[in-house]
Amino acid sequence: MHLAVEMFNSCGEIESYVREVRAEYEDAFSSTDRTPLAMEIQGASEDNSSLNIQEGSVDEPDRLRVGSKQIYFSHGNRITVMNRATLGIVGNLELGSWKKIEMFTDGDKLIALGKVIEDYSERVLVRSYAIRSATELPSLTSERGIAGKYVDARLFNGRVILLTSGYISEGGIGDSVAGVDCSRVSVPLIRDLDFSYSRISSLSTSDLNASPSELGLMGLADLLYVTSDSIYVVKNNSWWPGARDSMSALAKVTGLSDGNLLLRAVGVVKGQVKDRWALKEFSAQKAIAIASTYNEEGNRNQLAVLQENGEKLEEKAKVSNFGKNEDIRAVRYVGDMAYVVTFEKTDPLFAINLHDPMNPTLQGELEVPGFSTYLHPVQGQRLMGLGFDATDMGSFSWFQGVKVALYDVHDPFHLAQIASNTLGSRGSYSEATANPHAFYFDEHRQEAGFPIVEVSGGDGLGGYGQQIEFSGAVLYSAGSLSLKGRLTHANWIPEDCKKTMAIPHWWQASGTSFDISRLAKVDGRLLSFSEFGWKQHSVDSPSNVVAELAFISTMDTHKECPQGNPYLY
Repeated sequence: MHLAVEMFNSCGEIESYVREVRAEYEDAFSSTDRTPLAMEIQGASEDNSSLNIQEGSVDEPDRLRVGSKQIYFSHGNRITVMNRATLGIVGNLELGSWKKIEMFTDGDKLIALGKVIEDYSERVLVRSYAIRSATELPSLTSERGIAGKYVDARLFNGRVILLTSGYISEGGIGDSVAGVDCSRVSVPLIRDLDFSYSRISSLSTSDLNASPSELGLMGLADLLYVTSDSIYVVKNNSWWPGARDSMSALAKVTGLSDGNLLLRAVGVVKGQVKDRWALKEFSAQKAIAIASTYNEEGNRNQLAVLQENGEKLEEKAKVSNFGKNEDIRAVRYVGDMAYVVTFEKTDPLFAINLHDPMNPTLQGELEVPGFSTYLHPVQGQRLMGLGFDATDMGSFSWFQGVKVALYDVHDPFHLAQIASNTLGSRGSYSEATANPHAFYFDEHRQEAGFPIVEVSGGDGLGGYGQQIEFSGAVLYSAGSLSLKGRLTHANWIPEDCKKTMAIPHWWQASGTSFDISRLAKVDGRLLSFSEFGWKQHSVDSPSNVVAELAFISTMDTHKECPQGNPYLY
């Protein structure tokens, strides 16, 4: 298999590629014997909680940001600005038709990102605001629009790394791919039925009007992983007639220091990569570990280590065939260890030693009911797992309520579950099961919390509960999993919004509720935020509210729900 960085020479070459793949797809289904086509691999501080991010030096956007002078929280189509010292509301930054607003803070700048849909076309708007004082609204200094669908973003060294995507229609390219020069678009490693493009843009936070450095990748990128050295983009392959195994393409991009993006190396691994937490870079070895699930006589899993060799990311080592007939649900790298959760009926937690990345070894396995979709390290060589309970039905399982568990991983050969708790019945949900930014952790006090909507009424099998028993957030002691408090904004939520919150949720559709969506520790104060306001809670008795402020001063709890929740889709 030959792998190398290869770019298209012209827009005409891209259009030809799209026509060729369409023709191959049509031929595969017009053939009388439908001979399968093989997949072609082508050459080409103690007092504050912090945002829960993957790489400490690389910032990630979220709807809650705590700056040195102010606190920012996005809800609806606005950003509410609060004085950090007094928690009083300074005012709102109104953003019109923006949806899913997320932010960075970068010194004396606030960077806002949001999606806008106009005339059936989607684009991402990025705005930079100057932060002047604690009592003034930040002032707009520059703005840039990027065509395409928002995928993800990072902030590093004064630059926003933005990943967007779009669709290439046959004959509809023109003289660029959504503004990216066609000679800056890479030839795909995986030839499949995917006519999308992915676009990496590097924007200076000092002046968004300055022309960004950009690269294009053929195919829809599924996830973004950024370290202080490199940008990694992963594309899981789309369906292709006759393809036996799924595959994922990995592109490594450099240019974080000067903003000049360069596609440096590419590689392919078997299987589908669940999320960015499945990747971990080992810069000393120019290597990256990646966990994936593939289909070969039943689902199989692997953790492969790829090393950079020229323009190639070559597989050098792997641990494979663990959790057979199960899919990877969560991955977390802690020190030299990788912890992987797979699931079909029970929740196996695997411990893989990566002290020598070129010789990874599987050391331990633990099976417990249910499965985790997010893992978080806590003090005492323990892991907290957040996911769902499950009922074993023989050949499959029904997922049930939200499950939080505590694991002892100090001895990787003898993993143990210390405690667990299931909240609600089937249909209960927490944004933190899919979005780690919603998971709160106070390292100094060793407390963990997350938003929750608990419903009851499920039958313990496939029936969903639809009666809300509790909405808000829960706070646990990370050392024992003892419940420290239940926090809620339910008194502020209009009745129509509560009806929306009660709609049954599939476990992979764990959207944001109208109740508490973020917890934060700011200057010794425990704060909760929802669409409708903030509350301050007693640090020692978190269920007790010591101060609060509604974003809408004349809140009528019987009015209609305001335009739906933009974070639910």
